[in-house]
Amino acid sequence: MPYSITRIEKTPNPDALKFFVDPSPGKIPRSYRTPDEADPADKLGSGLLAIPGLRTLLIHDGWFSVVKAQEADWEDLKPEIERVLGEIG
Repeated sequence: MPYSITRIEKTPNPDALKFFVDPSPGKIPRSYRTPDEADPADKLGSGLLAIPGLRTLLIHDGWFSVVKAQEADWEDLKPEIERVLGEIG
């Protein structure tokens, strides 16, 4: 079943957003500080960090947050995030 975004929240960091998703991406928290750290077996982690402009990722029960590069634009990244979520489910 593909993931769907149920809510997006801003964070104090303008380069970070928190995405609430259904179904939950897993109860075991995990994080990747660089795209190279993403475990290829973690389809959500490696899929999201393959998007140019995304830098770090924290995945938790029911949500994930991503930090983008300063030069990247959320309006360009959000559709790519939705595309990846739909493909990996």
